[in-house]
Amino acid sequence: MVLTLLNVFNQMNKVLSAIKSLECVDILQVNVKEDKEVVHSGHGSASSPGYVKKGEIETDAPKNAEDPVQDINNRSESNEEDREPPVHTGTSSERKRSAASDASTTLHKTRKKIKTRKKTSTKQPKTGFDERCNQLLRFKEEFGHCNVPRRYNPSLAHCCSAMRQAYKKRQQGMKTNYTLSQDRIERLEEIGFQWQGVDYDKVSDERCRQLIAFKEEFGHCNVPVRYSGNPSLGQWCHKMRHVYKKIQKGMKTNYTLSQDRIERLEEIGFQWQGVDYDKAFEKRCRELIAFKEEFGHCNVPQKYAGNPSLGRWCNTMRNAYKKIQKGMATDSNLSQDRIESLEELGFQWQGC
Repeated sequence: MVLTLLNVFNQMNKVLSAIKSLECVDILQVNVKEDKEVVHSGHGSASSPGYVKKGEIETDAPKNAEDPVQDINNRSESNEEDREPPVHTGTSSERKRSAASDASTTLHKTRKKIKTRKKTSTKQPKTGFDERCNQLLRFKEEFGHCNVPRRYNPSLAHCCSAMRQAYKKRQQGMKTNYTLSQDRIERLEEIGFQWQGVDYDKVSDERCRQLIAFKEEFGHCNVPVRYSGNPSLGQWCHKMRHVYKKIQKGMKTNYTLSQDRIERLEEIGFQWQGVDYDKAFEKRCRELIAFKEEFGHCNVPQKYAGNPSLGRWCNTMRNAYKKIQKGMATDSNLSQDRIESLEELGFQWQGC
């Protein structure tokens, strides 16, 4: 009987121990759940007393609570969780080099943009070779040569000087920065470009000879500006009168018209104000009347030794009359009144 009671008492003790162990497990589970809620809510820190990390059992004294180094590490880890992720990765020296490289690239691009803007604002369009040739042609038609003064057109004069220097180097077998091919050389020579330049005295002498020949043919030196027989002579005469007016007013001029040249032109019969065509025509009629009284007709030979200019003038009148009959333009001022005046004298348009 006594043994039976002891057995029952021992079994009851085992049951009570089992119940106590089950209550401890429930308490632990409740503590773990509270720890999870603290971590996820973001409250508290690693250094606060009583703080239990996830998965650890709460005790009376927190683990490592008396270790200051571990406490600092825990604080830094909790603060880094609230920060934004860094932009640059790698070591501090690598980040410095990356920042310096970015700054250098930005500065280089800025300088490049500034240079591009300067070039765009100051750069002028280049003149092509074809346009230079056209400028030379216009200058030659006006002055009779291709020796362009610097005051007339600085860029064209500089181009002519550069071409002459390039030509000299080419003849000596030297290299040159100016592109002067054989085709360009031939084209310039066709225009009349001279590689040694032009002597202004020779040009003036040639113009004077042409002016004398014109006067012998027409009886005056008033060469039309658009004289088809010699366009450059007409433009040259017009230029001389324009330059002479500037000199009389004390103004500067691009063309060298010395006093010796002025006197020579005046000796030829060049008039600075132009010539009255009516007076020139009346003079030729008087000469024609004198020839008719001597020879009995008006068919003056073209190479008449007694008055060569009268013979050329009569030939010019016949050519002008033919053009008028065909409806063509003519350089001679042969009006209907003049045609009738010549016919009254006995002038024949077909010759003899």
